[in-house]
Amino acid sequence: MPIRIQVLCWKNIPTQVKAADDSGAEHDVPLSERFQQAVDALAMKQELAGTDEYLELWAWSDVEDGAAAANAASPQAAAEAHAQALETGWPKQVPAMVGKAEAEAPE
Repeated sequence: MPIRIQVLCWKNIPTQVKAADDSGAEHDVPLSERFQQAVDALAMKQELAGTDEYLELWAWSDVEDGAAAANAASPQAAAEAHAQALETGWPKQVPAMVGKAEAEAPE
């Protein structure tokens, strides 16, 4: 059964991974607290904290690279694998995460 993976992001900072299959089985994996801290830091830096624009910038995105989904036996395994890839692919320190998010922001 094909597994779909989505990532909840604020701007381009991921915060949660969700995977589901055609049977309706679904699994969510929140990323570590440093991702939410990076969201908060960038929102404050851009003076968006507490605004409607802040809320509008949250979105689920489909993952195009299906490596985690293709190799997973279940939505749980796919979500956990993709979450781990995000955890290791982002800097460990919040200021570096904010810098990465700003550098990769679509124009």
